[in-house]
Amino acid sequence: MLFLLLTGGEPLLRPDFPEIYTALKKLGLMISVNINGSLINQEILALFEKYPPSRVNVSLYGGCNETYRNLCGNAAFDTVASNIRELRNRNIGVKINCSVTPDNAADIPAIYSFGQEIGSPVQATTYMFPPVRINGSRYGQAPARFSAEEAAYWQLVCREQYMTPQQLAQLSVLPPDQQDECGRNEGGSMGCRGGRTSFWLTWDGRMLPCGMFPTPGYCVKELGFDAAWNAVRHEAANIRLPAECTLCSHRNQCTACAASCLAESGDPSVTPQYICRLTRHLADLTAKKYGKEEPK
Repeated sequence: MLFLLLTGGEPLLRPDFPEIYTALKKLGLMISVNINGSLINQEILALFEKYPPSRVNVSLYGGCNETYRNLCGNAAFDTVASNIRELRNRNIGVKINCSVTPDNAADIPAIYSFGQEIGSPVQATTYMFPPVRINGSRYGQAPARFSAEEAAYWQLVCREQYMTPQQLAQLSVLPPDQQDECGRNEGGSMGCRGGRTSFWLTWDGRMLPCGMFPTPGYCVKELGFDAAWNAVRHEAANIRLPAECTLCSHRNQCTACAASCLAESGDPSVTPQYICRLTRHLADLTAKKYGKEEPK
């Protein structure tokens, strides 16, 4: 193991975060940290200067205090923005993550502009997983998210912040071998690193192929690492994705994965209809707006 991501929840809520982080760095691991940016203080800045992380990923929930107040309950944007600038001033790499919702979609240009100002990449998504880990496994239910068509519209707005019209025009053209409509075929295996070269450990020591899998996992403290890892590998190897996805004309543009299929339908082999609609509508919107331009 070489690469490690510390995430939450909010890792900096732990009073022993510096102790955990320092011990892991001394093991020689390359560590990234997911935080919301509001709890960075002089102790954390000094820690990251002494033991630099590979990257700090900051979740930015809006581009102004008003949006933060409406979405998060407190006007924390100025604090978070100042903390991010402090990280960058100390040459600590920062990536901005943004989950786009109906409450902050209007701030998309401001968020990307802030990222450009401080020299940090922005990764935004308008797809929200159904919160099946906390909602009683009500698959496909995420009442606070966009409709699939709205999510597609705002995803295009995100792309327009960092892609040229020529690049967007290229996205509107399907490769020649993908012109056919969806067909039937054997369901493919997981295409990500989950359960092959990566694993996820929960706060209570359960190993999963992916953090988005709402499954019990395997307790490392009870089974031992090797047995838990072998069980995760076996589980991932036996997962089959939806058969109709393997020949879909939009498969290379689609973000569906085993975890999202599971969250949307309760079964990783069942097509996630919400993501299908999002992907196709995004392709249609892009083609209508940019498809007439000649790719350069």
